[in-house]
Amino acid sequence: LFPDSYKSVQAWHVVHSRAGSIALARARRDLHAAIAGLLPSGTFEVCARAKSRISVFDKVVLRGKAVKDMLAARVVVDSEEDCWAVRALVAGLWREDLARFKDYITAPKPNGYQSLHVTVRLPCGRP
Repeated sequence: LFPDSYKSVQAWHVVHSRAGSIALARARRDLHAAIAGLLPSGTFEVCARAKSRISVFDKVVLRGKAVKDMLAARVVVDSEEDCWAVRALVAGLWREDLARFKDYITAPKPNGYQSLHVTVRLPCGRP
């Protein structure tokens, strides 16, 4: 449907995902090591991802939004207390964008979903 737009997104994605994947791997490693100093082994999981080409296309071309989450990490912990502790740890590692902070623990979604969404800027400058 949008071959020119897709080609543009594809070229943009190649450039940003290469540089981003290096930064993301480093951030994931640093985050895992920091959490390992805070929580017992087996009580947390750290996952990371770069936004896929099709997700970028959907967000930019089809929905007309900016990509602010090209890179993402997810930390799964056992308790609310651990969640807040990890959030404090993340704030010590990287600079937070407080305008994009979402607290779904204090105000859970109607389906019971609880989490904290924190946007940070990595040392390489990537959000």
